[in-house]
Amino acid sequence: LKDYVLTENVFRPAAAYGFFPAASDGTKLTIFEDDHKTQRTTFEFPRQEFGDFLCLADYVEPLRDGKAVDYVSFMAVTMGHEATVACNRLRDANKYQDYLFLHGLAVESAEALAELFHRELRREWGFGSDDSPEIRKLFKGHYRGRRYAFGYPACPNLEDQAPLFTLIDPTRVGITLTDQF
Repeated sequence: LKDYVLTENVFRPAAAYGFFPAASDGTKLTIFEDDHKTQRTTFEFPRQEFGDFLCLADYVEPLRDGKAVDYVSFMAVTMGHEATVACNRLRDANKYQDYLFLHGLAVESAEALAELFHRELRREWGFGSDDSPEIRKLFKGHYRGRRYAFGYPACPNLEDQAPLFTLIDPTRVGITLTDQF
């Protein structure tokens, strides 16, 4: 499978990202233009129903003197459209086991790319070198920053991917938004 992926150039990993001035207000996270005053978009995040009752906005500073003083980063990664084409080709040829293996490898590779790129974002931001050198500790979150994805409990609204697309324009690396977000 790895030989097939490499010889046929099936995986074409790419990422789109950006750093943005941001401010919180309760459960709202507002993203600003580079002037730190003009609002671009707002995301609403739910609070935990247990423990510390936190939400993602709690990790971002509120406005100070009418200006955003904090930043957030957004990213989107892909293994490329060719991975989807190759999976569909196998499925349509009734090669279901090969299809499932390739699909699984593509999904796990995308997850690995997201983790790798998250590390690169932390380094670009200037604090990635603080990561634990031990893999087992990295899996337990021994690094600064967190990576969340729309559709999961901390940010469940898939519709929020529409404003995300206006912020980082993942179409430039071949990622498109479906009707179901």
